[in-house]
Amino acid sequence: MPRLLVTDSFESDLDALEATGLQSDLDAVDAADVLMDEVAGNLDVLDVLFKPGLRDGHNPLFEVKRFEEAWQGGYNILILKYWDFLGALADYRIFVGYDAQKETYYVLAITQRSIAYDTGHDAYNRLLVRYRSCDIPAWR
Repeated sequence: MPRLLVTDSFESDLDALEATGLQSDLDAVDAADVLMDEVAGNLDVLDVLFKPGLRDGHNPLFEVKRFEEAWQGGYNILILKYWDFLGALADYRIFVGYDAQKETYYVLAITQRSIAYDTGHDAYNRLLVRYRSCDIPAWR
């Protein structure tokens, strides 16, 4: 049975966003919190989380896709793009690592969209460190 584990690193990311006090960041944190709770408690969603596509019928709405550059490096990392409760696309992306042997999803990080896809940025290196710290095997 699949399961979702929220890492301490992800929680620290949320705390840092909350500390900014910006309403847009607070809205993004609230939506991310609810989304992770909803996904963790819904086996139907977890069963299909690894399949890219839009997940409508959820509030907040979210879309899943593979992080292609990470996959090319052998890392099973998904990107969750999500909307806040007012229907605005969040300016952040949630990264989830998947360990197929354990059927476990690890919520690794939340990163600002402007740098989320940049494999040359330090945020990408931190993401890979977090991935490895969860002992998720690379498949290459």
